[in-house]
Amino acid sequence: MNIWVEYFRYDNAQVKDRRRNLEEGLVCTDFAVDKIQRRFFDTHKEAQIFCTSLQEQGYHTRIKEDGKL
Repeated sequence: MNIWVEYFRYDNAQVKDRRRNLEEGLVCTDFAVDKIQRRFFDTHKEAQIFCTSLQEQGYHTRIKEDGKL
């Protein structure tokens, strides 16, 4: 099984658009796909620690994994 973290930072324009969309009740899932970075980990716990530190720095993160062995 592979575990990885995808992370990216919103720029100011994206944050303003996202807030406006939330106020209007629209769901915004658009973000710059080319800005997504990935880092792979051996354990889920290591990935969680990494995500926590990135979120404190203002990044949006998500942990992903492929099929289990």
